[in-house]
This record gives sequence, C-alpha cells and structure tokens, in this order.
Amino acid sequence: VVHVAFDADDGIDYLDSVVRFFDYTHTRRLIAYGAAPVTHSEEELRAAVIHALDDPSARATQRLRLARGEGVDGRGQSAQLIADALSAARENAGSTP
Repeated sequence: VVHVAFDADDGIDYLDSVVRFFDYTHTRRLIAYGAAPVTHSEEELRAAVIHALDDPSARATQRLRLARGEGVDGRGQSAQLIADALSAARENAGSTP
C-alpha cells in the first residue's frame, strides 16, 4: 500500500480533494502506524512504489502492528474475536460499575 496524498490537478477545492481524507481522525490513526508511506507528489509516489516492489517485506513490523491494532489476529479468526468483543461490550453496557 502506498497512500496518495495529492491531487492529479492543481487548484482542486479542498472538499473535492483527496487531501481531505488525510485529515480524518481514523485516517490519521492508521497512518500513525507507519505501515505504508504517504506520498505528496508524483516523484514520491513513483519512488515509494518502486521501493515497495523491490522490498515487499519493508514495513512488515508496522503492518503487523496495524493489523493487530485493528483487530486482525493473524489466525483467520478476526471476525469471531470482534463479534465476541462487541457482544461483551453490549452485555457490559447494561451493567453499572
């Protein structure tokens, strides 16, 4: 994955720009893991893609940390773990501390 944080055309309104997505709270959280480079120009994009193709294991530690942070367990049981966590949260929502 290589994030493209620039528009192909200059002068695009912020609300129509891909740049706005990088201001979203959840996007900033995902980017903070460092699992994928964020590019701000065609030159950066080209270099990042070449690097990713040349070294597919680059950022493997960060990708694993992101996956675990987002609920992926690596054993193929993520959906069940998330369902269990949501079920427990629902049950606890009705209880008082």
